[in-house]
Amino acid sequence: MSVLSPRTYADWSIALERFAQGNDDDAVLLSMAQGQLDWTPGVATLFSERIHAVLDLRVQALSVRLDRSFSYSRDEVEVVRALLDARRHLGLLHRLACVPALPDVLRKHLLELLEKVAQRMQQSLEDSARRQNAEALLRTLRHHDLRHFHSSTMVAPAATGASASDATPLPTPSRRRSFLV
Repeated sequence: MSVLSPRTYADWSIALERFAQGNDDDAVLLSMAQGQLDWTPGVATLFSERIHAVLDLRVQALSVRLDRSFSYSRDEVEVVRALLDARRHLGLLHRLACVPALPDVLRKHLLELLEKVAQRMQQSLEDSARRQNAEALLRTLRHHDLRHFHSSTMVAPAATGASASDATPLPTPSRRRSFLV
């Protein structure tokens, strides 16, 4: 299904609803990146509440999914998969918060909110591993830190009509280790 770029509050509401459902996130985010929003006082309040509700809904779904994945994980590989999946979902939420049509104040607020969520999730996982005296799990959690979700985020194509396949990944920090002999 083709997703049109939102122009009115009603269009944005439909796009946010589709994003809340988690169906076709990339297409919805691409359309949002190409959308426009008239930031009037009435729209500002409604839109801010709406985007916060969607973000909260997706964070709660992510939390439930991560808890379920951890409860069923039997080895380190499954733990890593769960962490990478959580980072990918946080990356999608980061892309939502970075939509160019959003005012700078709202964008900054949403990004700070995401940082806090990732920090709390990571801290909770590490505290749990410490309580269980699971040093291997703690090392895995630290190596695949949820706060590094930015590296899994894609830069949305410009509003020039570029396709999602034209998106380029953000530069990732090098994970290469150097050993001094």
